[in-house]
Amino acid sequence: MSVINNALADIENKDVDKVSKLVRAEITAVKGASNLAWAVGGFTLSLCIGGWAVSQQMTTISTPIAEPLSIPTQDAQLIQPTIVTSVNSSPTSKVIENANISVYVESTATEATYVAPPVLIAQVSTPVKQKDTSVKQSVAPVEKESSMGAGTMAVEQVELTPLQLANYAIERGKKELDSNNLDGAITEFETALRYQSSDEETRKRLAALYYGKKNLRKSAELLQHGIRLNEDSQILRIALSKILVKENQPEAALSPLIYLPQNVDTDYLAMRAALAQQIKNSAVAFETYQMLVEKEPDNARWWLGLAIQQERKMMYPEAKESYLEATERVGVSKQTQSFIRDRLNILNSLEDASGAN
Repeated sequence: MSVINNALADIENKDVDKVSKLVRAEITAVKGASNLAWAVGGFTLSLCIGGWAVSQQMTTISTPIAEPLSIPTQDAQLIQPTIVTSVNSSPTSKVIENANISVYVESTATEATYVAPPVLIAQVSTPVKQKDTSVKQSVAPVEKESSMGAGTMAVEQVELTPLQLANYAIERGKKELDSNNLDGAITEFETALRYQSSDEETRKRLAALYYGKKNLRKSAELLQHGIRLNEDSQILRIALSKILVKENQPEAALSPLIYLPQNVDTDYLAMRAALAQQIKNSAVAFETYQMLVEKEPDNARWWLGLAIQQERKMMYPEAKESYLEATERVGVSKQTQSFIRDRLNILNSLEDASGAN
């Protein structure tokens, strides 16, 4: 190793003799730009970059580097460049100050390459956290089936009208009657009447059921209540009259038929006339048969009933004429014809006797 070291030392001594001594180069100071100009330019540029950085919410660093200048020098040295910083008033910007940046300059015996002091404008944008005012709400998914699966029953609540409720009760009552369950049928028909008290057919049916259970009082009360609701109800008046006829009360049976409703029908008048004739209420019977003859002039039965009432009133000529009208009508039985002939003979005899006097 000593041999090698000695050889290297000899070579170094020889080279030193050949090379001239290094002379310190005089470097002319470069006239820098005005500090004010640099500050204004840096401030303007920082404002532009800061505005853009705020809008983009990201960090931006801009470092413009000056063109290198060739300056003669003799000694290689380390130059510390001056850093011009600017202050940004933006609350989201932060300027880096006193940045230590080292620029190395290579030098030869005649000149050194010098890099001009760069202007470093560093701007760090801190993103502003915005308060999240949005409300997040988790909504459970709602499954909506388009079709009902097999074996699935959908129950829907529907509000029914009183008439619909009454009709449903009537149908149930009819099923109870088919099953010979009178109590169940009565319950259902009473329910129907609570919803529809003006249903005369249901009231008539319910009265018949009570009468079938030997409850005459309840049956008559139901019919009388319906008559009070509708004075012209011929159905309820006839029903009440029939119940009283079955109870062998003809005088009471005629009572609901004394009233003559508007547009009275033939059945109502026929029952009224028959009951009046049975209890010998000539006035009501006579009035009723006259109405029947006017309604159905081709009915021999009405003519016969009118003739009897005329005869009782000793209206013999009129009675004789009514008897003859009855015989001329179709449908008169032989027994009735025989009765009419007998009454005509009696009337003729009475006329002869009155004429002799």
